Amino acid sequence: MYRFVVNWSQCIKGFIGVLLFSYCSLACSSELPVRFVTEHLPPLQISNGIQEPTGAMVEIVKATLQDAKIESSITIYPWARAFHTAKKKPNTIIFSMMRNESREKDFIWIGELYRTAVYFVKLAKRKELILDTPEDALSSKVGVVQLDISQEYLINKGFRLDENVYTSAGYKRLWELLYTEKIDYLLANKFMWMNKAAQQSDDIPTVEIALELTDFADNYYLAANINTSPLVIEKLTKSLEKIKKNGQYQAILDKWQLD
Repeated sequence: MYRFVVNWSQCIKGFIGVLLFSYCSLACSSELPVRFVTEHLPPLQISNGIQEPTGAMVEIVKATLQDAKIESSITIYPWARAFHTAKKKPNTIIFSMMRNESREKDFIWIGELYRTAVYFVKLAKRKELILDTPEDALSSKVGVVQLDISQEYLINKGFRLDENVYTSAGYKRLWELLYTEKIDYLLANKFMWMNKAAQQSDDIPTVEIALELTDFADNYYLAANINTSPLVIEKLTKSLEKIKKNGQYQAILDKWQLD
């Protein structure tokens, strides 16, 4: 018969060691580099080439980081790359991202940043294009940004990729396709629409809203990779709430003339 002797002193020490290691791992994870990614979307996020990104949401994120005492960098990518980076890399946070059911479990949703509207946009001269519902565009060609929520929206409405939905990494190419009538519509948020409306001239065809999408998710969020440190999430959540309450958030919106 074998006799096992348990050294309870060593077991307790080992258990305490595991607890301390776990705590240190959690605490130290908050010190890991926290990375923010976004897309060029004036006036929310603006890429100035070699200069630091600017824009209303960039300023709000920076104010949140300052209050949370977290140092980080903000990198602007094409939307598809920003989305992929945030989804795959721990301690990566993305803005300004629309929230819907299909994305819900893939990210930690820190807080809402802003709300906007989304439209079908067309060339003003194309009087034959008339929409009362999104489904009226099923016989047309519609351009969207790759992996944007608008792509998913159209697919759910019965549209098909490469048949009546055309994707691009960014809006620049989509506007070119619209101007040359290679697509009939593109889906654009309020800011893209306002920006193009302001640019209209003899060299740039006039564009107009064909239909506002009343059933489209219109809330922009600050969202994190699901493997981001819980301590980072907690700090950012509290700080974002704080700057909304103390007036910093509204002051930034007022500065950028946003409702």
